[in-house]
Amino acid sequence: MITNKNIINRIKHDGFSSLVKSFYFNRIIKPYFKKLNRKKFSSRDKFLSNEIFFEQIKVSNKFPSKLIDSIKSANKKNALELLVDYIDNRKEPSFFITSLDDNLKTFYKDNYKDELSQTISKAKYILENRFDWITPSCPKFEDTIHWRKDFNSGKQWALTFFLDLDIFSAKRLGDARQLWELNRLQFLVTLGKAYFATGDEIYSKKYVDIINDWIKDNPCGYGINWHNSQESAIRLNSLIWSYYFFKSSKYFTTENKIELLKSIYQHAEFTYYKLSRNAVTHNHLISEICGLAMFSLMFPEFKMSKKWLRISKKIFEREVLKQIWESGPSGELSTNYHLFVLDSLIQTYILFQKNKQPVSSEVSDRIEKMIEYASFFIRPDGTIPKIGDNDSGRAFKLSEYDENDRRYYLSVGTVLFNQPNFKTVTKKFNEEAFWLMGLDGFNKFSSVADTSTIELSKYFEPTGFAIFRDGVEKDSTHICFRGGPTKLRKSVSKSHNHADFLSFELYKNGYTYLIDPGTYLYGLDDSWRFYFRKSCAHNTISIDDTDMVNVTASRFGISNLPTSTLSSLKTKAEFDYIEMSHNGYISNGIVHKRKFLFVKQKYLIIVDFIEGTGKHKIIQHFNIDNRKLNVESKNRKISLSLKNNSDSISICAFGDSMPIIDLINANLEPIDGWASDKYGEKHESAILRFKYDESIPLLRGVFIDLSPSSNYKFKVENLNKDIQKFKVESANFSDSIKIKDLTVNYTSTKKTNN
Repeated sequence: MITNKNIINRIKHDGFSSLVKSFYFNRIIKPYFKKLNRKKFSSRDKFLSNEIFFEQIKVSNKFPSKLIDSIKSANKKNALELLVDYIDNRKEPSFFITSLDDNLKTFYKDNYKDELSQTISKAKYILENRFDWITPSCPKFEDTIHWRKDFNSGKQWALTFFLDLDIFSAKRLGDARQLWELNRLQFLVTLGKAYFATGDEIYSKKYVDIINDWIKDNPCGYGINWHNSQESAIRLNSLIWSYYFFKSSKYFTTENKIELLKSIYQHAEFTYYKLSRNAVTHNHLISEICGLAMFSLMFPEFKMSKKWLRISKKIFEREVLKQIWESGPSGELSTNYHLFVLDSLIQTYILFQKNKQPVSSEVSDRIEKMIEYASFFIRPDGTIPKIGDNDSGRAFKLSEYDENDRRYYLSVGTVLFNQPNFKTVTKKFNEEAFWLMGLDGFNKFSSVADTSTIELSKYFEPTGFAIFRDGVEKDSTHICFRGGPTKLRKSVSKSHNHADFLSFELYKNGYTYLIDPGTYLYGLDDSWRFYFRKSCAHNTISIDDTDMVNVTASRFGISNLPTSTLSSLKTKAEFDYIEMSHNGYISNGIVHKRKFLFVKQKYLIIVDFIEGTGKHKIIQHFNIDNRKLNVESKNRKISLSLKNNSDSISICAFGDSMPIIDLINANLEPIDGWASDKYGEKHESAILRFKYDESIPLLRGVFIDLSPSSNYKFKVENLNKDIQKFKVESANFSDSIKIKDLTVNYTSTKKTNN
């Protein structure tokens, strides 16, 4: 017989990682825990009865006497009705928006006109059962929303116990992540805002229809939408927000409210029992405990709320310090998942503050550092570099205006931490910040003084991320350099990494010229999943058509993430320089070192040094979104120019030999030359490749002219392992660059016109 003691002893003897891979784990331990979960959830009602729900109420001296009397007399129906009335009218606990009154409505309509227009537009889509604006592959539903139907195959996920559903093997029905995006129900907030701004009951009628239909079609613990406790937590968040928006509607009756509150309670209970309390943690656990904390704070009327709040707050503080580096970045090393986690943390941090549940100063400082990191990697137009996995997910969503503009974090950070640097980057109090912080937040934001001096470039140790900028205005240049971590965060998942060490993204004058292709999908076709993670799909070097990280063994797992070494870093007013290497090819006796120089408002010089022996196929990759770019090749110089204006850059290779130049457009066999702006969407793209089939050690470079109209003349004066010297001239200046012994000497001389 298997017992908990047997399992613990086995882990102590073999170690957890070896146990996971073992026959013993897959055939004995895994079924044992599955059996425990089945017993736990099968003993509960799929649909919570009024009788059982009544038993969850904790009598409080804050309750009105009529409610207390009904509870004591076990008049369940009357007690639940009185409980709803009490919840609707109590002043505490404090939600984000304490009063949806006419003053707030007038302010919103006056100050967020464009945002409101988008809200109404999307709310009308919801009335039509159209959700492709949420997840691209979602079909338009006619009369009924199919909550469990796979978008691509059209097949229905079975309404069976959640652990019996196969979402991982090759036999899986489809990509569950796309369906989960719809079932997060974040669009209910869109309906709520439309109802608040217009007072039109058509939105509340649709809201009631949706929640009743969803609850009926998704009994607790059964079906694909209960497979993942992160999804139950995010949906819990949406349901609580929507309750506050619609609680005054005549169509949202007391009976409907009781049914929704029962579902909200089931979501909280399921989330609690399925918390991702693993040795290695990630964004899942944070979003789960933040959803649980919101329930526990906003509904103290239930017996379990106090316990759940204590546990969720404890895990909240522990995981912030565990998962987030002291310098601010998430240990998962993905820009999107950094912001996804920040969604949960910001919302919960604000609720803790509003309800007198302060967190430690160390946790507060770490959240501020997270926002500071975001203030660097968020580009001047609000978009973000797509480093690592990007499923376009949000832990909550309070605006439909521009889903690509992520500056709201900086608006919130400006108020929470009185940070003028954040305000300088974000420039306005974004709509999502308004819903979280209200008029008081807007006024505090306005009172924070702008700063004219801001740190432009920064390296974030030990993640290997460097941000190089020459300004924060839309016409500035912004470079995100992904060097690769010099150290890994202990017991934090690395599954969202790509084989992209020493790569970079280049944004200039409102457009990203050199892109990271994104992610596309997690679970539809493994060949697409693998392509978007490979080295050849990133702006770095591949060797012998292999990846620096094994990203094709499984859709998520990375058995051994390599590390990088930082050799030199300089951030100056005139230039930024970084020199890093990684050991991803060390099993082949090869090391790739990249020297990266950004001379601000002028050009980039990239020198790649491949150390090792033997003849190898070396390829420098540059990914281009050619939907808005014209790509031309002339005299071995590649010109990338915007189709709608005259802005451009040019790229040329340099070294002792010239490469074979390939420009790859979209292929299906093999998959190559694709990019994705949003999870579930892909489009044709292009990749510029400089190919060398030569013996190593090898030193080759690239000059990227950020202002081709200036007619820069680039000259290599010396190029070897020990010293690199370059000359760049134009009609207005003469630049000299010398790189030697990890130091950079840069001089620029202005030319005088006679």
